Amino acid sequence: VVAGKESGNTAVDPRCRGPSEELRIPYQCHCLGSTELAWNVSDERVDYIYNSTVAAFYDQGFLDPNQPRNKTGCQLEDQALAYITMELYFRSQDAPEVQIPFRSLRDEFAVLSLFLELRGIDWANNDKWFQFGENLCEWNGITCIFVDSIHKISLGSNNLQGTIPSTLIHFTDLRSIDLSDNPKLVGTIPSELGLITTLTDLSLFRNQLTGSMPSELGLLTRLDSISIVQNKLNGTIPSEIFEIESLRTIRLSQNQLSGTIPQQITTLTRLASFEIDRNVITGTLPTGIGNLSALEMLNIAVNNFTQTLNPNAGSMIPPRLEFINVYRSGIDRVVSSRLCLETVERPRKRTVAMECDPSIIRLCDCCSFHRENETALVHVVCIDELKKLSNI
Repeated sequence: VVAGKESGNTAVDPRCRGPSEELRIPYQCHCLGSTELAWNVSDERVDYIYNSTVAAFYDQGFLDPNQPRNKTGCQLEDQALAYITMELYFRSQDAPEVQIPFRSLRDEFAVLSLFLELRGIDWANNDKWFQFGENLCEWNGITCIFVDSIHKISLGSNNLQGTIPSTLIHFTDLRSIDLSDNPKLVGTIPSELGLITTLTDLSLFRNQLTGSMPSELGLLTRLDSISIVQNKLNGTIPSEIFEIESLRTIRLSQNQLSGTIPQQITTLTRLASFEIDRNVITGTLPTGIGNLSALEMLNIAVNNFTQTLNPNAGSMIPPRLEFINVYRSGIDRVVSSRLCLETVERPRKRTVAMECDPSIIRLCDCCSFHRENETALVHVVCIDELKKLSNI
């Protein structure tokens, strides 16, 4: 293996100067201003491993057979294949034949593609990534459950740049993805994420994601939590998401989502937290939302709901609901008027956040405002207190 060298007026990336064994990214150097490949393609052993790996990926439908591969190319797939080839080469120098563990290679290829697609070389922490001899499961942000079987990707607050790659679908047993708090992560949410059927947790909050939420996310039948707070998503919330029976947490606050809350939400018997504040949601709360027996947090503040006073309005308040934020939601009067009904079940204490003008206060004769009565069953947080809360 050799490091990249300067040729003519072509400047080599500073990270590619020096002996290859001292470089953090020796397998990328030929694509960072270098004119020389970082591995020896003329070696027959290397050539055999490379061709065998590509053949295995073609056979499994992992690579497009109609797209030619280039051993010295700088396409993302070519760089990942170069790394895997050399990794296998050094692992099996003493073996008479190369045995390709396709499952682990597939995960390794997918995670390398993620590194390359999201400019891993510039991450805040890329410790051990793309470095020969480092165990995949010890790379920063990677958690495995078995040898080389990636279980969790945690790359929040890591200066990821670019768009979420569709190659994530190639992970074989991925349970959790956290790409949150990366303001240079842009583009749309790939519909292919819906094909990662093992996924239980999806965290994409505080990025710059745009476009609509793909309905394919509804295919994630094991999903426990989805958080896409503080992005620039628009369009309606796909009804398919509310058909995932395993969901406990839905957090879609601070986007530009519109439309209504689908009626399917009333079937989510495990849902404990639902947050869609600071969007442009309209319509009414679905009939029967009060039957969500596990719901403890409901934040629908700063939206454009409409609700009329009717005899069944009390059913909009789930029995275990401990915190409800209806500030500037359009239905704070309705909620206030129904909190004291004897037919409304409630936990030991309940907190309601709303804009408390005198006309609203008069509607709730069992409420305590400004903590005037600490023993009251319903405590109301008013506008002056709301300004002090970080989640408003």
